[in-house]
Amino acid sequence: MKRNYASILFATTLALIALLVSQSLWLSYASKQDNYEQNIAFVSCFNQSISSIIRDNMETEKNVPFTTIKPIDSVSLERIMKEKKPRVVDAGDIKEGGNVAIMIENALIALKINERKFDLSGLDTLITTSLNEEEGNVVSSYITLQDTKANKVLEEIKREHIPVKKTFFVKTYTAERKIEIPTNSYLITAEYQIKQPSYLKRLGIVTVVSFLASIIIVSVLFYLLLMINRRYIEVANMERSFHGAIHDLKSPLAYVYFKISSLEEKETDITKQSALALTGQRVNYLTDKIMRLLTAGQNLNKIPENTKQSVWLYDILEQIESEVRTMFPAKTIEFENEIIGDLYLWGVPDLLEAALRILIENAVKYNNNAPTVKINAARDNECIIIEVVDDGIGIYTRQLKHLFKPYYTSDTKHGTGIGLYYAKRIITAHGGKIFATSTPGKGSTFTINLPTK
Repeated sequence: MKRNYASILFATTLALIALLVSQSLWLSYASKQDNYEQNIAFVSCFNQSISSIIRDNMETEKNVPFTTIKPIDSVSLERIMKEKKPRVVDAGDIKEGGNVAIMIENALIALKINERKFDLSGLDTLITTSLNEEEGNVVSSYITLQDTKANKVLEEIKREHIPVKKTFFVKTYTAERKIEIPTNSYLITAEYQIKQPSYLKRLGIVTVVSFLASIIIVSVLFYLLLMINRRYIEVANMERSFHGAIHDLKSPLAYVYFKISSLEEKETDITKQSALALTGQRVNYLTDKIMRLLTAGQNLNKIPENTKQSVWLYDILEQIESEVRTMFPAKTIEFENEIIGDLYLWGVPDLLEAALRILIENAVKYNNNAPTVKINAARDNECIIIEVVDDGIGIYTRQLKHLFKPYYTSDTKHGTGIGLYYAKRIITAHGGKIFATSTPGKGSTFTINLPTK
């Protein structure tokens, strides 16, 4: 039992660690993915705002020969050349795989910068408005326009939108746009501080549900551990009580043996002296059996092969039936043994006898009439099947599934819930199985399957 409990505890601990590690890794990944998506969204907002500035200028100025940016091969060159004063901007050579629309847009931006008409203030307003669609999140903004060839700042805009408070987290986002044409080279950079909502709110409802599910799973696992520990303590206490009760029988039996021996020495009648001698032998035999049971029952997880021996089933049944008749002198008991062949059991004789004794005693005990107990046994391939059939009061179906659990008993007045549990432990330790079927009012059948040697 202790080894099983330790393995369950170890497995559960590993499961908890795996769950926590996987949850941490997932949250870490989600955090990185969230930050990446936010950065991508800010860069996209920055570039779209620049495109909007250029598009608005193209739509409002009369001397611009076209109002949309398209690839060069789709623009009507004939329409451009018909203009009285076409404005020619050198966007550079078209390279394979290059984005023609971006080249044209960069050329128009450079044109506006050269004319001192590129509106950084308007760009900041567009970006801030886009970022503040849901709520005012922009704390501060800083946009610069640099001439990279001349290595100087042409213009800069710096604004404080809302005061910084310790109650919320602020993250800095940056983006830049290089404007490179054959004649000029510019760099527009933007640095925005944005108030961040709570982490769980950013990650969404899926993360919240996952986090709550993890807490529930961990709680359930800890609860199961607590229940297993409690059950282990109960069973350990029960086994100690059971073996303690057997151990306590030695002292009274020793006293009885002493008294019988004293009476035997003083008795002059040969017949009575022989009877006392036989009784003393029986008491001594019981004392020895108790010692063997205590030794053999110390560990019922699995019976070592070197402690097993072959025992004839008839010998076990003869001993049990004789003692059961003595235990219930008021009942007329009939035993019907149907054993096919000379069956030998492979195990610890005292323990196997104890298991069979529990079944046979119950068959007699829970019978209001003159009990008839049938013991059927036969070999089936590598297994010996033993059936203990009685015509007693029977067991209800709802009770059968709890029958071999510790401390469970249908007899609340006289039962302890130890016997059948102990019998199952013995059979299981020998590599066998035990189960029961019953019909209330008609009797029960207990079946044991034991492996042969």
